[in-house]
Amino acid sequence: MTDLLDHYAKAAKLLAEARQCRELMVSNEGAALEKLSEILNMASSATFEMPFTVMKIYEPVFGLVLAVLSPDDR
Repeated sequence: MTDLLDHYAKAAKLLAEARQCRELMVSNEGAALEKLSEILNMASSATFEMPFTVMKIYEPVFGLVLAVLSPDDR
């Protein structure tokens, strides 16, 4: 159970960072893209060879990163 709580905490932190990137895209797109890349790498690493339950925890992180990168969102 503790492992799942750790994953929820990490996913929440990554979501907060991705939300900040949405605002950063306006003023510094390069920095935002670099940070989004880091977020994707961390989320991908956390889900590598993990059970489906853990992968579902990080699904909103991937979705938000895609939303920030979407041209319609800018």
